[in-house]
Amino acid sequence: MGSTSPLTVAVIAVVLVLAATASQVGSALIADAKAGGAADLAALAAAQVDRDLRAQGVPAGAALDRACDTAKDLSRRNGARLTACARGSAGSVIVSVTIARWPGPASARSRAGPAWG
Repeated sequence: MGSTSPLTVAVIAVVLVLAATASQVGSALIADAKAGGAADLAALAAAQVDRDLRAQGVPAGAALDRACDTAKDLSRRNGARLTACARGSAGSVIVSVTIARWPGPASARSRAGPAWG
């Protein structure tokens, strides 16, 4: 009769630890997916702004600055922080974003622009 209570407490403790672990893994997967989506959207928007401005005759540096501002704004709207924005090869734009989460940040990198030749 007395040994049932410690066994029940032990089983409940194991179930709680497994639930907490599953919750953390799920949270990490969601944060990684959210970072990937934010990076993809930011890169696509930045590439479009960069392409449109350069087609209008805006110098490449100024076009990239405005494109990166757009990427920064979209990243923020998607709960991420833009950590890098640069021109890649063949007129592409490469962005990196980070999402704060416990125990460490989730980050993603994305490239958008013309298809590889």
